[in-house]
Amino acid sequence: YDALPGDCNRWLTAEEALESGSGSADPFISKFSAVCFMTARDIAYMHTSSRPMGLIQSAVGGTAIEEWMSDEAIAATRFASSVPGQTSQLYNSMVAPWNRFAIRAALWYQGEANCFEDIAGVDKTAYYSDMLQSMIRDWRDRKG
Repeated sequence: YDALPGDCNRWLTAEEALESGSGSADPFISKFSAVCFMTARDIAYMHTSSRPMGLIQSAVGGTAIEEWMSDEAIAATRFASSVPGQTSQLYNSMVAPWNRFAIRAALWYQGEANCFEDIAGVDKTAYYSDMLQSMIRDWRDRKG
């Protein structure tokens, strides 16, 4: 992951975001999720055109769902004892800090890392489905 200049971890105004999208070399905007931006843009057109909307990107490519789940969410699944690898690291660093915010929508654009996991005696589809449902319940409970 490329290091970003110190001022990239800050709120941008709409004017700054528009400027950086028109040929600027701003490293933050050039790495922002197009899926997130386009979805938020469409929601704004349909529902919130008169109210401001903030976008928060917490993303790391090639990661497994367990890394984005709290320990409690993992423990609530029927596969808790079968979870391979590292858990909750990205949840603790990139999701939990936003727990005090009331989040009205979240985009989940992930899953490719889990398709390569083979857990003995566990159906991949059932495993991922259970993990995703538990994560969604947990995020909803914590974020209002």
